[in-house]
Amino acid sequence: MTTSFVTDVIATTTFTMPMTTDAKKFGEWTVVKDGKDCMKILLGGVFQYGEGESIEIPPEASSNGSKCMGDVALFNLLLEEETSATKVFEMNLQFEMADDTYKLTRLNFTLLIDVKTYVGDRHSVFLEAPVGDYFFCDDKWTEEIASITLDITHRKFQPFVQSTKDKDYGDEFKCGDPLPEGKTKRVGLIVTLTLLAVFIVAVGLFFVLRKKGSSYRRFTNNSGV
Repeated sequence: MTTSFVTDVIATTTFTMPMTTDAKKFGEWTVVKDGKDCMKILLGGVFQYGEGESIEIPPEASSNGSKCMGDVALFNLLLEEETSATKVFEMNLQFEMADDTYKLTRLNFTLLIDVKTYVGDRHSVFLEAPVGDYFFCDDKWTEEIASITLDITHRKFQPFVQSTKDKDYGDEFKCGDPLPEGKTKRVGLIVTLTLLAVFIVAVGLFFVLRKKGSSYRRFTNNSGV
């Protein structure tokens, strides 16, 4: 038995996932927290491995392990073998929100194929989109991790539903669109106002000290010193 890995994993079963030659399917999942939608993900793609073999992201995988944690959203897909509860497929996407944008910052997966286990984990900025908009892209996204090539063919991400106006997907932000400049403008305005405040305080302090100096000189002159 062989294992391709980034971190050590041992395969314990010979379950075989269905193979495909193209990502013709995609799944759509909604994550709920406290009775309200908090994340919506549409995803489809294939994992390429070996000599031209591939499996697709299973649309029937469960997203019950996903978590909405304020400024961090973890999307978890899990498929287990029914007879043994053995993990057959697991994939995680981690999104982080900061200021006006959110980013996909981590991708990891575990695949159990025949008698091999493949594990991959990568940290990067895979995408960035404005808060309140969903990220959509119909261009294929390819990542090579460990000995696996991941081709994502369908992606529509809204990891922070609570930040949208309609509490659903929100407005569309398509890959390749420029990010809004609001964040940069606000940062520049804050810096400008801060410098202006420092300048005003310095000028005020100068006049206060000058006035005290003049009062001291008048006092000494009147005292005959």
